[in-house]
Amino acid sequence: METGEFGGDVGDDTDLYQNFADFPFLEAGGVGGRLRETGIRLAQLADRTTLVNGVNRSTMDPLHAYEKGLNHEALMAAWHYGDPVLLERCMLDARSVATEQVRRINTFPLYGGYGGQGTDQFSPQQGARILRFPHP
Repeated sequence: METGEFGGDVGDDTDLYQNFADFPFLEAGGVGGRLRETGIRLAQLADRTTLVNGVNRSTMDPLHAYEKGLNHEALMAAWHYGDPVLLERCMLDARSVATEQVRRINTFPLYGGYGGQGTDQFSPQQGARILRFPHP
């Protein structure tokens, strides 16, 4: 599809792209090249529709939150190595909170752009920040 989707929703399609992670590293054209082209379009669609400030819009447990587009950001940063916009998107998601002992922690067992306490306002301090970059 024009948006890079295979026909499912954004979350399912970003999961599917993970199965093809090696192809763009093996060939610049052909299947690898086509995956890079469509993958970036899907990343843009996810950024417009399912993510806010690098985090998914819906609040849920970290495993399922990761499958809504966050997993695809790391893959796109690897496939388009050196792209500062894609790198910044991964860095937004990798934020966490430092304790008094300067340890990095997850701040809430739920993960989402609008927090886990029933609030409608985005706070970078809410949500379990999955420190998954640069894992594609």
